[in-house]
Amino acid sequence: MIWHARLVRLGRLRTMLLLTAFSVAASVALVAVFFVVFEGQPEDLPAYFVPAVIVPAMVAPLVIHLLLGLAVELEAAHSQAAQQQEQLQRVRQLDLVGRLASGLAHDFNNLLTVVRANVEALGGATVREELSAIDDAAVRGARLTRRLLSISRHDVVERVAQPLAPLLRETEEMLRRVLPPNMQLEMPPVLPDVTLEFDHDAIQQALLNLALNARDAMGAHGRLTITVHGRQTEDGPWQVLEVRDNGPGMPPEVLGRATEPFFTTKAAHEGTGLGLAIVHRCMAQHNGRLVLDSEEGIGTTAALWFPSTLRGSDVIRRERVPTTPPTGIRRSERYDLLVIDDEPEIRSVTERALRRLGHRVTSVGDIAAAMAWLETAPKVDGIVSDVMMPGGTGIELVHLLRSAGRTTPVLLVSGFALEVLDDVLSADSSVAFLPKPWALDALMSGIESVIHKPNPDQPTAP
Repeated sequence: MIWHARLVRLGRLRTMLLLTAFSVAASVALVAVFFVVFEGQPEDLPAYFVPAVIVPAMVAPLVIHLLLGLAVELEAAHSQAAQQQEQLQRVRQLDLVGRLASGLAHDFNNLLTVVRANVEALGGATVREELSAIDDAAVRGARLTRRLLSISRHDVVERVAQPLAPLLRETEEMLRRVLPPNMQLEMPPVLPDVTLEFDHDAIQQALLNLALNARDAMGAHGRLTITVHGRQTEDGPWQVLEVRDNGPGMPPEVLGRATEPFFTTKAAHEGTGLGLAIVHRCMAQHNGRLVLDSEEGIGTTAALWFPSTLRGSDVIRRERVPTTPPTGIRRSERYDLLVIDDEPEIRSVTERALRRLGHRVTSVGDIAAAMAWLETAPKVDGIVSDVMMPGGTGIELVHLLRSAGRTTPVLLVSGFALEVLDDVLSADSSVAFLPKPWALDALMSGIESVIHKPNPDQPTAP
């Protein structure tokens, strides 16, 4: 099979010509044998010699070629089918993990919302050190849920134009706490003054994944180097963030599959095979790329390529709600508000928080109850609604309101960051988005911002 596979790589035409030559040579050899055996007397040639000996000798190699070719093709088809089945299984596993991560992140963010709101109810994080610690833990928990969502199809990066150096310094401090004491971490003392559009938490998680992979490869000793430099290609200018180690490196067959979900060379209890897959997905969401280069005995370099040219049309424009009210907005204003959330704890904590600020609040558990209440409500200044709810989503609520001719401002809140929000946010200026878990200041800023935001569909006062 090995020699035949090599012949197939030469090309079917060459293989056929080679086997034909072999058949002719075999036939000539048989005729030569006849002349030696029968002393060159053609009249002694048996009548069956040509059809029974020479023809089979010429045809047999061609038949063998066809049979072996069929066997090779069947083997290739079987191998391809097995690979496709394996890929399908990995996709199903990733989808299952993604669904689980999404559900956990959503529920966890709801719990963190209750925690942060009750910290505010007790006076806020600035009143006591214990409350500050609780609030800080909730903020770190929210970052953890975003990392969970990074393996889910519901994850959407929020790219913001910001300098790269502060992120690298913050990540450097984190790495010095988790890397072994005998492992060197090298980073330039002066980082380039580069501003890029990126998601802070997503890129930090990508750097941590790369650094921890390098740590696992090198063991207790080694050198991890992080650098930033500019590159010019035919596609334009790029900023390249490199994470380089001097570990054992990867063989080509491992390097070629390194970004596949669930592919790992680690023991079952040491790795999930999702680290590089998450980094690869993250860079695709940044219109960049992950480039891996590895040489056995030398080490591995993971390069994160970011486009230097900022293209507004490429950026997911989901603005975070500001933590301070916009100019001209008075926090002394009191509003009539409707809160919609299917979680009783979220409804209760949101209603109590807004009532303490003097607002008049009604809360319901689903879209149907909200629309029924709005039919009889004399006035409502704004709506705070969860996005994912049984019986109807926050997006469906917006469509129902607009179809009924209502221009009521809506602040959508969710533990997810959903791509489907982009359309409604870009199409309706009276809709804004606030991720859970929120702080009370952020919630009020979101409410005030969406209420006072100019609506181009409404006529301005003379």
